[in-house]
Amino acid sequence: MSYQSFPTLQPAFKATCLLDAGQFPCGKIHSGSTLIMVPFSGGFVKSVEGFEPKIDMEIKGGEDWFEIDGDMKAGRLKINVLASDTEGRCARFIAEGVTPITEEINALVSGDPNAKSSDWGFGVNAIRVQTGHPEYQALEGMVFAASQRFKKLESGVVAAEVHVSRVIPGTGNQS
Repeated sequence: MSYQSFPTLQPAFKATCLLDAGQFPCGKIHSGSTLIMVPFSGGFVKSVEGFEPKIDMEIKGGEDWFEIDGDMKAGRLKINVLASDTEGRCARFIAEGVTPITEEINALVSGDPNAKSSDWGFGVNAIRVQTGHPEYQALEGMVFAASQRFKKLESGVVAAEVHVSRVIPGTGNQS
């Protein structure tokens, strides 16, 4: 079987979103999920070597509208982030994803002082970018996929750590 027409991934950027500004529970919604809004208090978005356009931005704000399934096994993420570079050029990063709710992740997001960083291999996101600044506008024509984990920083703050890749379309004819 030929895989030449399948998309591939190009590492693009990393992001860390600080989750130390509280949580705002909204209760059970029509779907049976529990809705919680988690604001981001800061963080960064930085491109990896070789990715263009170069990104080096500070997270100025944003939030995760986190829906926990009724069976408490998975959480669905709807994320908006505003980030700005040193020149004041801003971009909006929009992500949707899903993560299983493991004991490890539950301990982190519930504030357990004994919680440890979660492993990679759980949460995934689809990401897109909106910006009107010419330096970053190419990002609007790209599709991104991401892997995430929750990390407990040395300071004790919990952060979402995200590794993002650009989705590159496959080429050739699939037989």
